[in-house]
Amino acid sequence: MQTITTRLSLVETTDDIANSFLEVRRHEKNFLLFRDADSLLELKKNLEHFKENINEIKTEIVKEIGYDKYRMIKKAIAEYEYLVNRINEEGSVDKMREVARDIQTFAEDLSRKERTNINALLARSKMLLLFAMLVILTVGIAINLKLAFSIANPIINLKKITKKVADGDFSGRVEIKGRMSLHCSAHLLIRCRRGFRIP
Repeated sequence: MQTITTRLSLVETTDDIANSFLEVRRHEKNFLLFRDADSLLELKKNLEHFKENINEIKTEIVKEIGYDKYRMIKKAIAEYEYLVNRINEEGSVDKMREVARDIQTFAEDLSRKERTNINALLARSKMLLLFAMLVILTVGIAINLKLAFSIANPIINLKKITKKVADGDFSGRVEIKGRMSLHCSAHLLIRCRRGFRIP
């Protein structure tokens, strides 16, 4: 259960990463269209949030895409941040938008992979749960059958011996294995059989 909870948390974080970078791109577009200082400030704030989320799940990202690709994406984020800080310089806008598309693709792919992973994990957990229930059910049935036969067989045997005694055949033997009421009934039957014997 801990693994599922962890994976769900990771899916949530990767979705947050993808969404926060979409916010970065939205504020980037607003700044480029309107040259609004507030949009640039929001762009930088969302970019910091995006970087924090990336750092928060660094280990999982490295597992998913490898350390070299992680370093490449960190380098792309640093380059994007550098270009954002020089957004008013000639030629930086086109390069910034190109790097941003690469980062956005990374964020969306990461979110998609984590969603696929959680679906596979949930399917495995479902199969494991069904298998465990099947094993428990099988063991339960086996125990119930063993108990039922251990109770029913002595009663059936006692019934057969009682029928023989009623028909006048006193040669049957009763095996006594317990101290319950069935045991007492068997003792009474043995005493009854001894009492009816002809010398």
